[in-house]
Amino acid sequence: MYNLVLVDDEEIVLTGIQKVFKMADYQFNIIGAFSNPLKALESLVELSPDLIITDIKMPQMNGLEFSTRAKQLLPKAEIVILSGYDDFTFAQSAVKLGVSDYLLKPIKKKDFEKMLLSMHDKIENRNNQELELEQLQKAVMINHSALRNKFFLTLVEHGNFLDPYIQALYTQLGFNFKDSPFILVKFVIYEMQPEEDYVSATEKIISEFTGCINGLGSSEAFYSDEYLYFYLYGIQKTTFNRQEFLQIVLSYSRNKAENRLHLLVGVSQIYNSITDLFFATSDCDEYILKADSESADAGNILGGIQNAQRDLRLPYTEMENIFTAISTNDTRKITESVEEIFNLPDTALYKNYFYSIALILLIRMAHLQNKYKAETIIISLNILDIKQLSKNYPSVKQIKELIIQKSNLLAELVHSQSIAPASETMLSALHYIDKHYNENISLSDVADKIFISKNYLCDLFKKELNTTFIDYVTSMRIEKAKYLLTQTNMKMYEISKEVGYNDYAYFSQIFKRYTGITLSNYRKHN
Repeated sequence: MYNLVLVDDEEIVLTGIQKVFKMADYQFNIIGAFSNPLKALESLVELSPDLIITDIKMPQMNGLEFSTRAKQLLPKAEIVILSGYDDFTFAQSAVKLGVSDYLLKPIKKKDFEKMLLSMHDKIENRNNQELELEQLQKAVMINHSALRNKFFLTLVEHGNFLDPYIQALYTQLGFNFKDSPFILVKFVIYEMQPEEDYVSATEKIISEFTGCINGLGSSEAFYSDEYLYFYLYGIQKTTFNRQEFLQIVLSYSRNKAENRLHLLVGVSQIYNSITDLFFATSDCDEYILKADSESADAGNILGGIQNAQRDLRLPYTEMENIFTAISTNDTRKITESVEEIFNLPDTALYKNYFYSIALILLIRMAHLQNKYKAETIIISLNILDIKQLSKNYPSVKQIKELIIQKSNLLAELVHSQSIAPASETMLSALHYIDKHYNENISLSDVADKIFISKNYLCDLFKKELNTTFIDYVTSMRIEKAKYLLTQTNMKMYEISKEVGYNDYAYFSQIFKRYTGITLSNYRKHN
């Protein structure tokens, strides 16, 4: 519920607004109604409203001056002015002064309701962003390594580099590679030895593959509970040989397979800026889905996007709106979001634009589909092909209908499957991990034990704990190791095995990466 103040020299207007509109229905609470703008200004700081609705023409002070002084007192407050038709020029000036919106008198109920809903969303979005930025400032001081991982994962999942949260992370982490050419590699651990520890295997891949690509450019490794990525940037496009790089990646994958660790591999095209990371991820997904990575250069599927003009607006927000609507089973919002995505004029588009966007949406839908048990497959593998899309759906209208149909089917699937409360499920998972953290457990093991899907548990870790399964288990092992180092006389290799690492050398590396200090120095100084 947000606080609202009304300012109008006509009592009938103040009374009318309060009688006609039930503000609670729009999540607003009227905390003040003033017929004198001077008295309103005297009370603004104490009342601290989120929204101020004011008339523009008042005898004591006009609305423009009132809005200017109100903004000086409460810079974050949203202001909406009410204007007569003859005051339209005043209204335009007010918007330039920082007023959020204006309504013309006589006030139409539909317009007023629309304004209230819009202001509510604007205030809520601003508050959420401020909260995220505040949490970010605190988090930077706690775990720099985890934040680097979070930056890349958030950008991979949502794709909008201009998002204030992403921008703040980029700045706080001291990154300086926004416009540096890059290539992305994605690994999926498909099969491993029963005795192998999943967390340790992930750490080994990071260490080994970083060594393989050393000298080709700078690299950042980041991971979720399901995937492992390598972001290689600072490469020289004129001299970098992508085919030779593919051979390095595939050679590493074959080498791991000989050691009974099977990896699915995806490699992107070369992109000019980190703003294209979302599309690079789609390249990797397409590469993996083709299941013929040694011969198929599947990254070409989005080649049109790579070669497009860099200033073309890509519909990041609208694409995300589709998945928000799917999660809430909002069929109207699904249709609206799809229409917004495909409303650019043909003259503004380059070849395969619509099909590239459709492919990205369908790939994300395929990932979402895998999180639920469906009687029939909604997104099949054969549809994830740009040539098939253009052949079977030759018009924009048909593409829109396809995306709307698949979105609605997914929304029904998500809505139909009831699950236990998230917090209760999470507690069950943490209880199991607490008892078995030093064993060779994986995300799948925990999910099987508490009877949910691996993908759903992965989402719970992100939503409930704001971390990944791998980071949670690793942190638990590190904390236990700290205790054993300071409270027992156990040898360090014994501690390594006690907390779940059979390879002492890798345990030493992980401990130093998480704590910034070696095992021996930690014991010595604590």
